Amino acid sequence: MKKGFTIIELLVSIAIVATITALGVMTFTNYNEEKQLKNVAVELAGKIGEIRLRAFSGQKVEGAVPKYFGLQVEGDQASYSLFADFAGDCWFDASDILIEKIMLPSKVLFQAIPGQKVCYKTNEAMNFVCSTSGCDKDQQQIFYLAAESGGASKKVIVDFQNGMARVEE
Repeated sequence: MKKGFTIIELLVSIAIVATITALGVMTFTNYNEEKQLKNVAVELAGKIGEIRLRAFSGQKVEGAVPKYFGLQVEGDQASYSLFADFAGDCWFDASDILIEKIMLPSKVLFQAIPGQKVCYKTNEAMNFVCSTSGCDKDQQQIFYLAAESGGASKKVIVDFQNGMARVEE
């Protein structure tokens, strides 16, 4: 009677363990990517809420109250800026003040038109929101975020009816 395993049995066992390990690593990687993307989307929605609050409270920036507070996707698709808009054109340019520039983590990008933005008018009694396409109350602005691998994606939707931002799959 033989004791032990044949070489074929050992190779099959090693192949099974390797396959299970590879699947576990892939699942873990996808989970981390999904979690990171969700965190970025929640942070973006929070920053939109921050500029909304700044606008409705009439917060001063460098001693003056801007006409709008805005958030704009930068041309690199990997960052966005919060700004105080003194020109009143809902566009970040030389006459405006940068409040904060946020870099997205590596492997997360906007799937947006460079310059996509949302602005809130300062001291407006009603929620007054503008975007790249105008200030129509029946609109919404959607910021698309995606993992660099192309697998996962999230949407941050700004509803112009109430000015609130929410995260969706």
